[in-house]
Amino acid sequence: MQEVKQTFFYAVVLIVGVLCLTTLILFLAGAPPIDAFKHIFLGSVGSWIKFTQVLMAWIPLTLCACGLVYTFRIGLWNIGIEGQVVAGAISATAILRMGAASTMPELFLVLAFFGGM
Repeated sequence: MQEVKQTFFYAVVLIVGVLCLTTLILFLAGAPPIDAFKHIFLGSVGSWIKFTQVLMAWIPLTLCACGLVYTFRIGLWNIGIEGQVVAGAISATAILRMGAASTMPELFLVLAFFGGM
C-alpha cells in the first residue's frame, strides 16, 4: 500500500511540476497561461466530435502502451510498436477483403483476428 501512495504522490508532483514549467514558459513567451490552458482543454474535449477524435487517437496508443508494458516487464525493448500496429491493421484488412465474397465469413473473421496480431 505504501508503494501505491508513493507512486500516486510522484504522479501528482510530476503533473504539478509540468503545469508550473508550462506556465513559466508561457509567461516568458508573453502569453496568458490561463487562456492557453483553456484553449488546450477546449481544443481537445470542447465538443463531442473533438472528444471522439481524441479517443480515436488515444485508443491505439493505449493498446501500444499495453504491449510495451509487457515487453518492458520481461526486460526486453520494443521500439517499433507503432509500425507493428499498422502492419497488423493492414494484414487484418487484407484478410477480410480476401474473404469478402467467401461463403465462410466467420472463418475469415477469425483469420483476420490472428493476422492482426
